[in-house]
Amino acid sequence: MNYEEVLALIHSHRKFSLTPGLERIRKVLNCLGNPQDKLCFVHVAGTNGKGTTCSYIANVLKESGYKVGLYTSPYVVDFRERFRINGENIEKEALIRNYLKVEEACCKTETDLVEFEFITALAFCYFLEEKCDIVVLEVGLGGRYDATNVIKPPLCSVITSISLDHTGILGNTVGEIAKEKAGIIKENSAVVVYPDIDAEAEKVIVSEAKIKKAQVIKAEKTKVNLISEGLFGSEFNFEKLKYTIPFVGKHQVYNALNAIKALEILKVKGFNITEESLKKGFKGTRIEGRMTVFNKSPLVIVDGGHNPGCAAALKDVIENNLKDKNVTAIMGMMADKDSKEYLRLVAPLFNALVCVKPEGVRGLDKEELKKEASIYLENIDTAENMREAIKKAGAKTDKGGAIVICGSFFIAGEAIGILESEDEAE
Repeated sequence: MNYEEVLALIHSHRKFSLTPGLERIRKVLNCLGNPQDKLCFVHVAGTNGKGTTCSYIANVLKESGYKVGLYTSPYVVDFRERFRINGENIEKEALIRNYLKVEEACCKTETDLVEFEFITALAFCYFLEEKCDIVVLEVGLGGRYDATNVIKPPLCSVITSISLDHTGILGNTVGEIAKEKAGIIKENSAVVVYPDIDAEAEKVIVSEAKIKKAQVIKAEKTKVNLISEGLFGSEFNFEKLKYTIPFVGKHQVYNALNAIKALEILKVKGFNITEESLKKGFKGTRIEGRMTVFNKSPLVIVDGGHNPGCAAALKDVIENNLKDKNVTAIMGMMADKDSKEYLRLVAPLFNALVCVKPEGVRGLDKEELKKEASIYLENIDTAENMREAIKKAGAKTDKGGAIVICGSFFIAGEAIGILESEDEAE
């Protein structure tokens, strides 16, 4: 069995179950000897900023000399991005080997796992096989009934920014969604909360933590001194240390504060984390598709964020860093996302727009997106695919302008693949 065949089999699993719960994955993991119980974790939930926060924590731990597993979703360019050790994707042979382990356990227990449950079990097997010192574990959806929540109390839980997303599954208010996210909080543990978290969400999280007798830790954003901010990174002082991060936007500074507080907990628990490894780890963090900047003429920014919270962050970046440039956007969204609210926040900032449908059955039709966007601007075009969209956007943008590719991690992945191949060809 080769990698492509295994990947097709993984993707053939159902995406969602009509009966949420952890019984299915527990049964399979028990058959596998409960690999998750032999690992230690930092567990991260939230609506936005999970991937970046996880990457900050993992990279600092790597720079501190530890073997660090990192489990994130979604992937942007390569499926193997979801399983990383010290920044390196899982090898194809290791993915095949651990796929077969999990598949055998599913057969033995006669259990039909959904896709995310299956790859979560695979991740636990892989990280144990590789003898990781610690695993930074990102929640897939929600928290309470997420497949990652089968772990025992982690060294630290982290909750990032919370806003409306997946409302059909998690709830229609920020408070309802926060309750699902807070489901990762374990008895007598510690949970780090996003510095600028919604007040309703914070109230719910604090209440849940009180029930679990868990300590709530939140960085004081008033103690941040922003030294500089630009498209290629930001510098700030916090609690006597100066940090450099390779990301733009106030929200990325707050994600860094979340990571700093989580790392402080790990340090108290015996991890050797120095000032040098903190600074080096933050500065060297890389993550595709989150305000990724390509230094081209014109400038190109790729942001895979797909919900109103992400749109608000993108709006902030455009207003603070692109106000003197003509901005052409390439946008594609999934049909189950709030495209109207996303457009309301960012479309008035665009001089032109090219609409494209993300590959896959859930993509919003490009003509429908064009119709929704026409309320805010007139210069709108459509494209059959990302390569055509980039060509059309380039024709609409002068060398001093900027192209913003946004709305979905699916189109972010498509765009990055094309842009990086163009860089290699030059």
